[in-house]
Amino acid sequence: MKNAVSRIGSLAINLFLFFTSLCFMVIPIGLTDYWERYPIYISEFIMCMSFIVIALAIPFGANFLLYRFWYKKSGMSKLWVAIPLLTVYLILGLLLVVFIFSIPEWGRFTWQIQ
Repeated sequence: MKNAVSRIGSLAINLFLFFTSLCFMVIPIGLTDYWERYPIYISEFIMCMSFIVIALAIPFGANFLLYRFWYKKSGMSKLWVAIPLLTVYLILGLLLVVFIFSIPEWGRFTWQIQ
């Protein structure tokens, strides 16, 4: 019974982590909507990249800590870390591709310092 409760709790936590990192990944995609009309500010570009790095780091860091302090003690397999991370990173990777392809003509940017 304890193992089943741990697995259900793990699933709930991983769903929460997925939606949290999804929110961090959608912010840069929303900010790039107006980049084709205006000059790109370097600080905004760095901010968007930092949101993407945060979105990719949240699930990895949280699952590492979950495995170290919870999954290992309750006897759960490492697959409870690998499968959710793989799923989250596949979806976030697709969003990263959308982010990259949503920026029109990378070579013609007018980069400006704000």
